[in-house]
Order: sequence, then C-alpha cells, then structure tokens
Amino acid sequence: MLGLGDRPADAAVLTRMAQRIAHRGPDDSGLYLDQHVGFGFRRLSILDLSPAGHQPMYSADGQLVIVFNGEIYNYIELRDELQAAGYCFRSTSDTEVLLAAYRHWGPSCLAKLNGMWAFVIHDRGRGLLFGARVRFGVKPLFVHRGKDCWLLASEVKAILASGFYVRETNWRVAADFLIHGKLDETPATFFAGIEQVPPGCAFELRLDGQWRQWTYWSLSGLEPEPIPDVEERFAELFEDAVRIRLRSDVPVGVCLSGGLDSTAITCAMA
Repeated sequence: MLGLGDRPADAAVLTRMAQRIAHRGPDDSGLYLDQHVGFGFRRLSILDLSPAGHQPMYSADGQLVIVFNGEIYNYIELRDELQAAGYCFRSTSDTEVLLAAYRHWGPSCLAKLNGMWAFVIHDRGRGLLFGARVRFGVKPLFVHRGKDCWLLASEVKAILASGFYVRETNWRVAADFLIHGKLDETPATFFAGIEQVPPGCAFELRLDGQWRQWTYWSLSGLEPEPIPDVEERFAELFEDAVRIRLRSDVPVGVCLSGGLDSTAITCAMA
C-alpha cells in the first residue's frame, strides 16, 4: 500500500488484506509501516523455516524492505557471488539473497535471477517502490490506483478487502471471456480499475504516485540460435531445471498423472 497526499499507510487495512489471502501463506504473517508505505505478508515457508526468513524482510541497514512471493532457484550461486563481493548474510533464505542482489546490481539484478517471482521493495534511500513480475507471469501481481492510494496484491480479493475499491465489472473482459472463452494477454482483469503487472515487466512507483513501468524481458526480443545436438541439449536443460527446483527445506513431492510431462519430471527427480 502507498498512501497519497495526507493518507498514511493503514495497519488495519493491510491486516485485513493479508488475512483475506491467508490461504497463500499459512506459516507466518508480517506487517511493515513507514509513513505512507505499508506491506502486509503471508508466508509459505520453503527455504529457511526459522524466524530469520520472516517477511517483510529488512536489509541490514534498514534502507531496503521487501515482500516476495516465489522462489529464486539459483540463490546459492548468487549468494556465493555476493559474499565474494563482501555481503554478509543473516539467513539461508532466498529472500535475503534477492534483497542483496537488488542492493548490489539495482534493477539489472532481474537478468541474473533463475526462478519465479513477484516482489516489491521499498527503497527508502531512493524514495520509491521497485517491483517486478517473473518473465512468463507464473506469479501474479495485481495493482489498483485509487483516489488517495495505490494498492498491490497477489490476488484481487485482497484489493477487494481493502475497503478502498468499489467493485465494478470490466465488461469488455467479461464479454470476451463469455463469448470467446478466452482472456487476452493484457493487463486488464474482470474488475475495472484493477490490472495485472504484465509478465516480464518491472516498475518504479515514487512516493508522490508517479508510476514508471518497463519490459525487462520479452520472448520476441530473443534471436534464434542454431543448436547442435538439440536432443542432448534439451535433456541437459530439462534435468538441470528439475534438479534446481528440488532445493527445499521441506519435503518435496510430485503430482504423477501418467502423462509425458509428469512422468519425465518424476524420472528426472529419481
């Protein structure tokens, strides 16, 4: 939440929003308030189950605060690189690695991430919120620009619970879905005034309400390259993708339907 004008961040509003999506994070909850900026969080613990992985998470100097939904699969490699650059870590969580990566590389840290994410960082030194959504949109991030505040959330229902949004149907989106059975790959949602941050996009939201958004990754921007021994290369990439996703401090399972994809994943895990 970012309050505009005389509107401060409201703990009651943030608590209500977080409780509405408690199913997303049953293990822990957290709240952060700093004048006009506020974060509410529900945690599903996967890496570093200790209180050191609590969110919202602060940098050591308190100048950066993050809420992060997702996983950074290559967090071990990034942590080693950042430690070599002089960073000291207080936890074994990927959240702290992401926070340090932003501190070290700024917004260009996104190019170094292997994972799935939607996150927002309060950069107190720069006086803004920085956020991003993963390349293919695996993790959601919704945004509403109200009269006197901005609201961001992992689900629309959290924005509906805020009390700052009056429900209004986006009839164009509803008609496209009902008539054609599809949803356009656009930021629009079924709710007028609530949009998604597009996949592969990042943003900066200044404390005066100015919003700047850009695309940091696009499939159309990739140049095709000839790949010799494509079957062997695919097998290497596939097995590596499965292996790196097995990093976890909780038991890992697999849904085996009997189809080709789940069977291949199960074999790669074995």
